[in-house]
Amino acid sequence: MKNLGKIAIIILIFLIYPIQIYAFQVSGTPSQVDSGQKFEFTISMDESIYLANGHLTYNPELFTYISSNTPGIEIEKIGDGELAWIYTDLSDNPTGIQNIKFTFTAKNVFAHITDNFVISDSIYINTNETIYENQDFTKPITILAKQGVEMPATGGIGIIPFI
Repeated sequence: MKNLGKIAIIILIFLIYPIQIYAFQVSGTPSQVDSGQKFEFTISMDESIYLANGHLTYNPELFTYISSNTPGIEIEKIGDGELAWIYTDLSDNPTGIQNIKFTFTAKNVFAHITDNFVISDSIYINTNETIYENQDFTKPITILAKQGVEMPATGGIGIIPFI
């Protein structure tokens, strides 16, 4: 009976002081690309954000960063395979965005290779000014080998220097 009283008090506290649980979701695409393909790595949010920042880490031996066409984004290459990015919509009526896109090219490979794109140190603020921190994630991306390409006799990580 004592436990029943404790449970009733806990339920009463939840009714008096409602707790807001936010289900903010962040994800990345694509999952696979063709060898040598130009592609967009997209960070997708399930609600509009008007401020965001973070780091994007990738393997520079497998992927080459080209640019971003997301309006309002500033990107700085802070290391080999690491980008720091910040997105802002500081207009009078910010509508925000739900996708941040980075353009890459996959290197040419002779065998399927999977490596990770990692979003870290991320903060997102939606148009209602709710702050979401630590929405970090890892997205594996597989580079599919070109069909009919023979593996060279010299080892290495599998990159074919096509020009």
